[in-house]
Amino acid sequence: LGKTLEDEGKFKDAIQVYQESNESHDNFPEILARIGNCYMQLQDLFNAEKYYQLSLDFNKNGYTAGVGLALLQIQCEKFKDAINMFLRVIKFNPDSDKAWSGIGIAYMKNEQVVESMNAFSKALEININNETAIKFLLELSYLNNQYSQIECALKSYLTIYPDDVNMLFGLAGVQYKSNCIDESKKTLTDILSVEPDNED
Repeated sequence: LGKTLEDEGKFKDAIQVYQESNESHDNFPEILARIGNCYMQLQDLFNAEKYYQLSLDFNKNGYTAGVGLALLQIQCEKFKDAINMFLRVIKFNPDSDKAWSGIGIAYMKNEQVVESMNAFSKALEININNETAIKFLLELSYLNNQYSQIECALKSYLTIYPDDVNMLFGLAGVQYKSNCIDESKKTLTDILSVEPDNED
């Protein structure tokens, strides 16, 4: 019931339901972490951190609490703490694209560009639909004039969704910046085959 309320955006109601549980509940650490998530959504960072820490006291390797606390630390500009927390989460959840994307953001905020791009690339290897990772990897690629990783990711995405015009435009731009003019023309032609009247 608490999760249903949380998914519906009724965070205060969800907190009330979650708080009816106690330590005897099998998923008590997860419940504490979800209370933390609700407080995060309400922008009550003090209580969010409190419940994440309580959850981690019960289960130091808890996924939900670890990710939540790391994201909170990013919001509080504690980037090194966030990196360390995400590293801990990744150690026990190496296939979590959310954790890899999160540490990518933390690295980016901490001006560790190479580590950030590698983390976003890893997130996309796990889940090519991770929009956050694609967005930031594309942004970093343009800022640092390094296009091989984003080109690989965009091509992988387009093998699954070949008619995604936004991603085709992204690939065409990357190819152009990489001085692959013929490839860029071909990609733009692919856009026109999907949208013949596309003026851009």
